[in-house]
Amino acid sequence: MKSINFNTGERTYIVNEDESKVIRINLSDINLMKRINETQKQIQHLSEKYRDTKKPSFEEIKDINHEIRRIFNYAFGTDICTPAFGDANVMSPVDGKPLFQVFFDAFLPVLREDLKTVAPKKMEIKPEVQKYLDKPEITVSKPIAAFAQPYSQGLDVSTLSKEQKAALIAQLLS
Repeated sequence: MKSINFNTGERTYIVNEDESKVIRINLSDINLMKRINETQKQIQHLSEKYRDTKKPSFEEIKDINHEIRRIFNYAFGTDICTPAFGDANVMSPVDGKPLFQVFFDAFLPVLREDLKTVAPKKMEIKPEVQKYLDKPEITVSKPIAAFAQPYSQGLDVSTLSKEQKAALIAQLLS
């Protein structure tokens, strides 16, 4: 069988130097930051739900463990909890903190550095296109109809004025 090899943007992290515990995260995934931002609300909700609990019951600790694992795995688009925590409850105390916090204290600085390396570089714009972008009178006040309604017939570009065509190009390149 033939193999297809290409860069997917995935980074591999080995947990505590144990090569059987591997986390793979696609850092170039455009949805990664979207999912991470979405999970902030879920974490806040979980925090508020158990805020007044002085001594959580076994069931509550089990539920918190399940929810935190679900949230983190969703945020990163892969199962990071199994290699990081194994079967241990993420609320297990380590050095006076929950296990998940100890993990993220170690993981987040490494992740931030790696995210910087895959951040999109400034796009190079060809000179023949730049002349349209340099015109200060070009303003785009609303999206082009074909992009706002992708299943409509779209826009007949032949009916646009020179200024409108320049605005269309500016919008497409921004």
